[in-house]
Parts: sequence; structure tokens; C-alpha cells
Amino acid sequence: PLAASSTGTSRQSTGAMGLRRYLDLLRAPGVAPLVAASTLGRLPYGMNVLALILLLRSEGFDYAEVGIVTGASGLALGLTAPLLGRVVDRLGQTRVLVATGLLYLSADTGLALAALSGAEVVPLAALAALGGAATPPISPSMRTLWPELVGRERLDTAFAFDALQLEVFF
Repeated sequence: PLAASSTGTSRQSTGAMGLRRYLDLLRAPGVAPLVAASTLGRLPYGMNVLALILLLRSEGFDYAEVGIVTGASGLALGLTAPLLGRVVDRLGQTRVLVATGLLYLSADTGLALAALSGAEVVPLAALAALGGAATPPISPSMRTLWPELVGRERLDTAFAFDALQLEVFF
């Protein structure tokens, strides 16, 4: 019984220590606003595909057509992500994030409006591909900012927090 009691206490204090590390991280100068912005920017990651599937199905598209449209987005994202990384290296994160954010928003808005207006699969797939290609590179940008914000000693905690934040949306 004593061993079980001390084990339970040990687990509790370890859990509290883990949370304290994240809270300390969020209190570092400049971290909280950046985390808030990246959280807002990552919201579409987990919900856009599902929202698109539900929208297209409600507009009468069959699953094959829905797959073509959503697949176009995923394929474009996969093809352009390395290129966006190079552009970030050349132009800087701010320019690329602003430009891709605006293009992504425009493409997704156009996609939704086109779907609601009765557009065919090909233009929908083109808009989906544009949106996928313009997905803002938030996660890679965050990974390069963390060392500057928190230093090497808290980098493991920052990367763990960043991964946790991303997983929440999925």
C-alpha cells in the first residue's frame, strides 16, 4: 500500500511539473501572442477537409467527386510545401505567411461559393488545389522561431508544446 501511495504521488507531481514547464514557456516574452496567432492559423488544418466533404455531399456530389476535390488540395499541398520553404528562406516568414494566408482564404472562400453555386468538379478541384498550394507554412515557421524565443535550454519543451498544439486540431 505504501508503494502504491508513493507511486501515485510521484505521478501527480510529474504531471504537475510537465504542465508547469508549458506555463513557464507561455510566460516567456513574445511567446503567448505567437502561440495565439499560430493557434488561429492552424484552426483550418483539422476542420477544412471535413467541412469540404460535408459541403460537397450536401450539394449532391458523390464520394468519388468529393475525393477528387479533396485529393487535389492534398496533392497540391504536398507538392508545394518544399517550394514554400525555399520561398520563406529567401523572402522571410512574414511576407510568405501573409501572402499565403490571403491566397488560402480567397481560394477556400471561392471554393465554398463555387460549390454552393453549382460549379462542376473541375473548377472545384482547381480551387481546392490553389488552396492546398497556398496553405500557410505555420508549423515550419514556428519550428524556426522557437530557438530565438526560448533558447536552447527550453527547446524540447517548445517543440513538444508545438506538436501538442497541432495535434489538438486533428
